[in-house]
Amino acid sequence: GRNGAGKSTLMRMLAGRLGADSGDVWIQPGARVVYLAQEPDMSGFDTALDYVADGLADPERDYYRAEGELDLFGLDPAQPIKGMSGGQARRAALARAFAADPDVLLLDEPTNHLDIAAIEYLETRIKSYRGALLTVSHDRRFLTETSTLCLWLRQGQVLRLDRGYGAFEGWADEVEEA
Repeated sequence: GRNGAGKSTLMRMLAGRLGADSGDVWIQPGARVVYLAQEPDMSGFDTALDYVADGLADPERDYYRAEGELDLFGLDPAQPIKGMSGGQARRAALARAFAADPDVLLLDEPTNHLDIAAIEYLETRIKSYRGALLTVSHDRRFLTETSTLCLWLRQGQVLRLDRGYGAFEGWADEVEEA
């Protein structure tokens, strides 16, 4: 959808961070949903490890998972939150999301501030991810590499394409013509 169409608002509703004006949002009981906002709040944390471990169900037991994810995303667990670049903060937020091992992962503009190597690593992780994933992104290459289905928020309605983003442009032209 276009900027301002409500993609991030819809994502926040699915994550339970914003109530719907009408209708219902239903999530399978027991399903673990993790939401990565466009601008994650890292205030109150001293190090990358503190931030990532806080997102775990049992931080003391699963500290190794937090450390491992930070390593995979190329960050030192002792890296201070204060002074992180935008790319470092994004990688820490992605490490936190993946460390939680959610059933449903909601990613809002996950490639913001990332360099090419980090984006390619994220693509690899997403391709091997075994849960449900919903991504909002304006990065067309990233979407082409990672998507298997497209939802288009257009004029207040959600339209579905049962193919990846590589097929989106042609389909969107057909929808506009109709």
